[in-house]
Amino acid sequence: MMATATRDELAAALVRALRALRRGEVSRERKTQLYREAAEATFALREHFDVGKDGKPEPDWSGRSREYREFIRSLYVKTGYDRDDAKTVQTAIRFHVGNLVRDRLSPEVVEDLGLKPEHATDRMKDYRRVRSAVVATARESASSGNPDALRALAAAHVVLSKVSTAEVAALSGREREQARAVLARLKDHAGWLAAAAEEA
Repeated sequence: MMATATRDELAAALVRALRALRRGEVSRERKTQLYREAAEATFALREHFDVGKDGKPEPDWSGRSREYREFIRSLYVKTGYDRDDAKTVQTAIRFHVGNLVRDRLSPEVVEDLGLKPEHATDRMKDYRRVRSAVVATARESASSGNPDALRALAAAHVVLSKVSTAEVAALSGREREQARAVLARLKDHAGWLAAAAEEA
């Protein structure tokens, strides 16, 4: 259905899912199903927004175009979501949209979008494996050095690896300025720590 649906049909499907989620009185399983239905409509809608250049059509698979964002925002407003409520729901829907992007688009397109090829669920499994390894390493080295430092370094790497280039690119102007400032401080601090490790 989604592949051949019109923009209006997809918008209606998304609105239905959003309204059902807004009512809130649904089971956990039903809520997950609604998130997936909303993600299906959201993903399919992106094909109706062209970001191609030089006359070559190209769907807005990343969902970054102004026209697409304004259209999606209008649907959330239509269903009565304020900014804070919309952010919570969009985060959950974005999780499922990301999985659809990886399942239905080619690896080359996924890479061009700046996304990691693995699913969010796979990244969470990797995160848990790394966290377990960090804890084990810290325990083994507890008798010497500073295991807290090692644990903090590994944890910092895990947290940063969860942020994709597409997510950073999707930030607003002010958010990008803040991101650049934070990244600059991280880069400086990482350089100092690396230098200290070399000296040791």
